[in-house]
Amino acid sequence: MRDCLTAEILSNVRISQNGIIDASDGKSPMTSGTWNHSKDFIIGLHYSSAFLDKYHDIIEERVKRDMPITILRSKKDTIATKYLSSSRKNSPDIDGKITEFDSKIHNSELITIIEHDKVLRYSFIMSDDNIWVKFLTNSSNYCPNVPALKIRKNSPLFAFFNKDIQELIKESSNDS
Repeated sequence: MRDCLTAEILSNVRISQNGIIDASDGKSPMTSGTWNHSKDFIIGLHYSSAFLDKYHDIIEERVKRDMPITILRSKKDTIATKYLSSSRKNSPDIDGKITEFDSKIHNSELITIIEHDKVLRYSFIMSDDNIWVKFLTNSSNYCPNVPALKIRKNSPLFAFFNKDIQELIKESSNDS
């Protein structure tokens, strides 16, 4: 019993030391009390406008407060979007989904869209204090409720994801 308890405590300590501070089951929305106050707010995804529907209030509130938003989303008609279209049975029209996504974006100079030509391994919402990471499936099966992890700043996982996201922004900005 004592060895099991010790192993459980050590496991929790390692998780905490690496920066995981919360999780979502995929059914409930990812939340952070700092999103409306964060200087930086970066969203990375492929093409799903469902994200905009789910977080519409946060985006609107940031625009009202004159706070910038950066959205990285798939570029139309690339090798990546063609792969995404062909990799799953009954896959949606990706370019059509990107057009739908763009039609739902609030027309504001505060919102910067950066197009990428990558097949992302995770989608994310990054603020000054934390990042929510939602992993994507490797199989061709569609999974509507993907769990997510919330990772705090000044941790090994935050450093890893922050570096990756900054490189994605740099590569995508250079491609434009």
